[in-house]
Amino acid sequence: NQQKGPHRGGNRPHRRNMDDWMRYQITGDERYIYAFRRQRAVRAAFMGGSLGAIGCVSASIMTSQVFAKEWPPPGLPKRCAGFSVFFGLASAAISWIGSQHLVGQLSLPQMEGVAEEAKKAASKMDRDRTI
Repeated sequence: NQQKGPHRGGNRPHRRNMDDWMRYQITGDERYIYAFRRQRAVRAAFMGGSLGAIGCVSASIMTSQVFAKEWPPPGLPKRCAGFSVFFGLASAAISWIGSQHLVGQLSLPQMEGVAEEAKKAASKMDRDRTI
């Protein structure tokens, strides 16, 4: 009952699945840790911005029901966009500041000869990824 094809057991190539955190661990090159932190901050910005807009809409629904006002109130899209931008920027900033401790944190020991070979391999993977 063996699997056939490119996704079987230990023969699957992992170089395409390597993220920037792992590349930073292997090479120690700071551009990878900053790319990893940037990706985390962008993801947090999208999540925080969408939650801010959802919170604005739900708050306006609740206040319209409590005070018996019309819904949607005038200016709701602008208000939601403002909340979305504000909470998106706040979430991105908090994520960026919160991931500062990752810079310089290497789990793998760096050896001189191995580090140079790993940097060459990582730059080759970057070229392959952009093609």
